[in-house]
Amino acid sequence: LFTFYPFKTAQQSAQKLDRQRLDAYFQDGLARQLADPAQQVWLAQQNGEPVALAGLSESPWHSSIYGMAMGRVQPWLNTLHPAAGPPLLATLVEAARQAGMRHLSVRVDGADFPNLHLFEGAGWRLVDVSVKLSLAMPPPRRRAASHRAPCKPRVGTAETQDKDWIRRLGSQTHAGTHFLNDPELAPERTREL
Repeated sequence: LFTFYPFKTAQQSAQKLDRQRLDAYFQDGLARQLADPAQQVWLAQQNGEPVALAGLSESPWHSSIYGMAMGRVQPWLNTLHPAAGPPLLATLVEAARQAGMRHLSVRVDGADFPNLHLFEGAGWRLVDVSVKLSLAMPPPRRRAASHRAPCKPRVGTAETQDKDWIRRLGSQTHAGTHFLNDPELAPERTREL
């Protein structure tokens, strides 16, 4: 299921990622998840072959910030046989409900339209779009830019007087915007996070 996931090929190419090494990384993570009794994993099969996989775990750190049980769906692999998605999702949501979880999140690749529509159709809300940029190293030679930067940035060690600026920057990052954009979560808790 990891090997045939179709939405990471461009990233693999740009980052020069070896498919077998990447699969081994994901499979090691899954093995750790299966060994942890606090995490649940479901496998959907058709004709004895695995066609979809879903995992569920509580996020204790986020749960402590928000004062409610929060869960994370990981992995969610439902591309070989999309019809497996609705019953797999229903099973997962029911397990989360029985575990007392009051909030769930899942990361779905932006090009994975069937699963985006599946989650949205089941009432999940899109709360962020993560933009990932990559660069092959060493960087390719580029032509000189036709414009100049307005000022030269200063790079150095963070100092105590930088605290407010760092907090403002942090509130604009993926984690901050993810939770601030979710209307079910108290914004003051997200600012604390």
